[in-house]
Amino acid sequence: MKILHVRLHRGRHSVSGTMVLRRCFPPLVKTWLCIGAGRVHPSSMCRLGLMKPQTSSSRTHKTANHGVLTIVKDLFVRTTRRGNWIGLAPYKRGSRCSQCPPIYGGRCDNNLCYRGDKSIAENSDHKTPMPENSKDRDKPHKPHQTKPSKKVISTNKLVQEVTCETRLRDKCKGIKCRRYKCPANCLESNAKVFGSVFYYMFSSICRAAIHHGVVNNGGGLVDVTLQGKKPFFIRSSRHGVDSYSHLKAAKAFSTSPMSVQTIDCRTTVAQLCPFEKKITHCPRVYCQPRCSRADRAPVFGNKVYADSSSICRAALHAGVIADTKGGYVDVVPLREKKRYAGTFHNGIKSQRITNPSGGKAFRVFVVS
Repeated sequence: MKILHVRLHRGRHSVSGTMVLRRCFPPLVKTWLCIGAGRVHPSSMCRLGLMKPQTSSSRTHKTANHGVLTIVKDLFVRTTRRGNWIGLAPYKRGSRCSQCPPIYGGRCDNNLCYRGDKSIAENSDHKTPMPENSKDRDKPHKPHQTKPSKKVISTNKLVQEVTCETRLRDKCKGIKCRRYKCPANCLESNAKVFGSVFYYMFSSICRAAIHHGVVNNGGGLVDVTLQGKKPFFIRSSRHGVDSYSHLKAAKAFSTSPMSVQTIDCRTTVAQLCPFEKKITHCPRVYCQPRCSRADRAPVFGNKVYADSSSICRAALHAGVIADTKGGYVDVVPLREKKRYAGTFHNGIKSQRITNPSGGKAFRVFVVS
């Protein structure tokens, strides 16, 4: 028995007394009761128990007693009818197993519907299985199938085509600031070149390459390397091109010829041209046909690959070359990447890898 002191207010009248809780469950006591000498309103949920009015007015006595009886009746209903929170019993009257669906054949075990041999259900040592969903039961069983390979074709090119007047400052953006294709007859152009060996960013790319001897007047492919700031640039005349001087510190670049190399199906970027802080130029590589059949040549990633991946198989996966023909591939080494996704493209299944040890990355590009 628990004694609780509660003050009940009704307008200007108040009733104080002792509440005697004869029958209540501990969870209800903790949830519904306000313990202590606090003030409560009759409409609050702290209205449990029996109250003894102590006011002088008989009308107040009658009103208070009526409210107390209503509270006690509500308490009795809530504590004697065990059901859900709104006071409704969760069980229905009826015979055993009467509510089991027809698919169970009217059988149940341990208050659960059971579908199967009745003798097994009556065995006390047998653990009753959970009923199956009728929708799942009607669905035909499908064997696990591997997702088909997705066909992917890449059109991304590393090489940028420029004119004789194009300055590096106007055409150097992002990862593609590396390789350019110069047209013929740039000796006839009036585009300016500043410096020697190291050239000012406002210099013509193709005429600087001719000045450095990388290409001739017939044009060709040029690799460009950013060299940071240089204190000044001096003028000179080489290979038919007269350069100008620039006596202020500014960003510079240099030019170099592009190289071509044939590799096998297992060659990786880590072996060929690993990433360095300074721009690293990988040679244009030639991949042989049928690299999809090569063993011990894994591929890690999608679009961006770990440098431990096979270059040629990564090119097949990215749709840069065809497996039956092979072909040339441009490669760009990149900084490390923490996560590489695995996908199934063009008959090559790449693997997923996270935080590879010492792993850098690379991308592959189409060669037209």
